[in-house]
Amino acid sequence: MAVLCAGSTRQAILLLLLIFVGRDGVCAQSGKNHTLYLLSLLSYPNNNTSLKPSISDANYIIPGAHLAVSDINNRSDILADYRLEIITAGDGCNIEWIALVNLIDYLYYKEGKQIVGIVGPECSDSTKVVASITGRPEIALINVHLGSAPELADRTLYPYSYGIRPPTSADVDAVIALFRYNKWTQAAVLYNSEMLVDYNSFLLFQEKTIGTVNLTYTSSASPTQLPLEQLRRSYVRVIVSFLRDETLKRVLCLAYFKNMTYPRYQWILFEPYDDSNVSFWYEGNQHECSGEQLFTTLNQSIEIRSDNPYGDTSDIDKTIDNACQYGNVDCYVLFDAVWAIALALNNSIEPLRASALSLSNYAYGKFAYTQIIKEQMNLLSFNGVWGAVQFNSSTGFIINITSTFYYYSIGTFSFLNGILDNDSSKAAF
Repeated sequence: MAVLCAGSTRQAILLLLLIFVGRDGVCAQSGKNHTLYLLSLLSYPNNNTSLKPSISDANYIIPGAHLAVSDINNRSDILADYRLEIITAGDGCNIEWIALVNLIDYLYYKEGKQIVGIVGPECSDSTKVVASITGRPEIALINVHLGSAPELADRTLYPYSYGIRPPTSADVDAVIALFRYNKWTQAAVLYNSEMLVDYNSFLLFQEKTIGTVNLTYTSSASPTQLPLEQLRRSYVRVIVSFLRDETLKRVLCLAYFKNMTYPRYQWILFEPYDDSNVSFWYEGNQHECSGEQLFTTLNQSIEIRSDNPYGDTSDIDKTIDNACQYGNVDCYVLFDAVWAIALALNNSIEPLRASALSLSNYAYGKFAYTQIIKEQMNLLSFNGVWGAVQFNSSTGFIINITSTFYYYSIGTFSFLNGILDNDSSKAAF
C-alpha cells in the first residue's frame, strides 16, 4: 500500500488519507520538527566597573558552542526529530549572584522556552551556585560546566553537574604519576614566596610526595636570587616550577644560559602562562634572552594540561580551528560540552520511549527524564576536539588529563584507575 506524505500546506488532504489508510502506513518526518534549548552561562564583559568579572572571554569561546549546534542540527543521525538552539547569558564568574539571576530568569521568566541542559558556567564560584540550583528535585537539569574546584565533585550537592575540565587537584595527580612512571625520587621545587600560582596545588604536591620523593624547596621573590647554580652542582635533575609569567621567564632564561634544559634537566611547569597570552613568551627579556631562546626552553619543558586542542583526534568535526580563531582553549572545550549534552539526549530517546516518555514533553522537575539523561551522561565516551570525553559517575568530572611536551603529548593520565599511559621516549634522560 502506498502512503502519500504531504507537506504543511496539504494537511487536510493528509488527514483524509489517513482516515482511509489507517495505521498500516507511516510517513517519515521531513525534518527536525521540535526545538530543544540549551542555556549557556559564560563570562561576558561587563561595562559596570564595580561588577567586573575576573575573566570576560565569552565572546572568544561562544563560537565553539555555535559550531557544535550547527553541526548537530545538520546531522540526521543525531537528535533526528529535534533541532538544538542555544541561549546565551552571563555567569558573572566570581560575581555569583549574576549567574543565579540569569539562571532563574531564563528558566522561568525570559523567552518562555523549555531548557533541557546548561552549558557553563566558566568559573567555579558561579558553577557552585548554578549546580546547586539545577540539582534540586523541582528543577533537575543536566549541567556541563567548565569549573575545576574539587568540591564540585560532591554528587550529593551537585547530582546533575558534570565538569568537562578535571578538578584542580588533577594536575598534581598527573605529576605524581609521571614521577612514579619514570622512577624519579629527587626533585627541586621552585616557587615565589609572595605569589603562588595555585596554593592548593602546591600544598597537595607537598602532601602527595611525602615519603616517595626527596624534594628541595627553593623560594625567592626575586628570580635572580634563585640558586640555579647551586642546583646545577647538585644531583637534582627534575625541577618542578610553581612560577608564572615574568618570574618564570627570567628563570627559564637563566636556565637556558646555564645549559639547565632538556635533555640534561626535566622542567615540569604548573600553569606557566595564560592561554590567551601565549605571544607574551615571544617577547623575551630585554636584558637576558631573546623570545626565540625563551620559547625553545619552554618547548623543552613539560606542561601539565587538561586539554589537547592541537591534536587531530576528533570523531566529530575537523573545522573547529576556523571557529576558535583566537586560540582560546575554552572555545574547544565548549564545543565538546555541547556535544556531550547532545549525545546524552540522543542516547536517551530510546530509553525514554521505553518508559512512554518523549523529549518533546520534557519539563523541569520531571525526575524520570533527568535520571535517564543522567544515566546516558555516565555512559558517555567519545573523542572530542579537546580530547577524550568520558565522565566519572562518582565525581562528575572528566576522567582523563593529557600531559604535554608542549605540542607533543607524552601521555594520558586516567583518574579512574590512576594509570599514566606514557611514551617515555619523550620524557626521559
